[in-house]
Amino acid sequence: MDDAYEEVYFHEYCKKCKHEKNAENEEPCFECLNEPENLHSHKPVNWEAKEK
Repeated sequence: MDDAYEEVYFHEYCKKCKHEKNAENEEPCFECLNEPENLHSHKPVNWEAKEK
């Protein structure tokens, strides 16, 4: 049975995230980087689009 976990595409999403300037060991980036797979999505768990 396949649970449909997807590899997170950090290389695509981190540069578009409002938390891009945070260090890798700071929240919420630390939590995202500790979850390299996500159920039904390639987005990191705490990804938020940058405001334009």
